[in-house]
Formats: sequence, C-alpha cells, structure tokens
Amino acid sequence: MNDQDFESKLKFYAKRQPVPVTLREMFEFARSPNPQKQIMYAQFLHNELPVRVAKRVWDLRRLPHGLSEMASMQTVRECYERSFARLASCPLPTSSADEAEFFNMIQDIKAQDTHDQELISNALRELIGVCVSGDNPDESEEDIFDFSNFLDVFYMSRI
Repeated sequence: MNDQDFESKLKFYAKRQPVPVTLREMFEFARSPNPQKQIMYAQFLHNELPVRVAKRVWDLRRLPHGLSEMASMQTVRECYERSFARLASCPLPTSSADEAEFFNMIQDIKAQDTHDQELISNALRELIGVCVSGDNPDESEEDIFDFSNFLDVFYMSRI
C-alpha cells in the first residue's frame, strides 16, 4: 500500500464510529462458539479493528506539546500504523481457514504491542521533565492537555 492509499484508508476508517460491544454480547459469543459464529466474529473484527486502530493512529498523531514527536511515541505510532496497514489490507475471512489465518495475524499484532505502555510512559516522563524544567515558557494553564483522559480513552478502546 503506497503512502497516499494508506493515508486515504486511514482517514476513511478514522472517521467511522466504532460499534459498541457489551460484555454480555462477548459472553454470549464465548459461551457457545461454533464454526459459523467464529467466522461471523472474525468478519466483525475484520470490519471493526481497522476503525479502532485508525482512531488510535489519528490520536497519536495529534498529541499536543510535542509529545507526538518524541521518539518513544513515534515508535508506538509507527507500530499502530503497521498494524492498521495489515488489518486494512487483509481479505475478509469467509472460511474456517481464513478465520484461523486472521486470528493468527491478530495474535501477531498483539505481540508487537507488548511495549506500548512502557514507551508511552517514557514519552510522558520526558514531557513532564520538559515541563518541570521550564523549557516550555509559552505554555499557559489553558494549554494543559488532559493526559489522563487521553490514556483512558486510548486503552479502553483497545478492549
């Protein structure tokens, strides 16, 4: 996927609203799995995961105070961009074999994300260091970004 196609797809998916899923719905699915339900679930995830990952990429690109430019945050964003590209280019699962391949890809993506929390924490510590040292004299109280809310939304949307 070239850069223009990537950006176009990213924008398309980031503008879509994620489908809310209740714990009850997840429980009901897990309670009585069968091959047909598993393919339907894979198809749902195939359509839903690119939306959620695109929104996280978009959020990571728009962080204030130079946070999105910090090396550790760029690493996180690039990981999410790679994941999005893989998800957006994956064909819709229509068989049990497709479903198994799709879930293997999801497991691989999850394994790549294992250091995200540490990297985000490092970037926030670096930003706090800059703010505490007074290296950003132009910042006013109105410029303070609600990082706690951002992190809540960021991590809860991954569930």
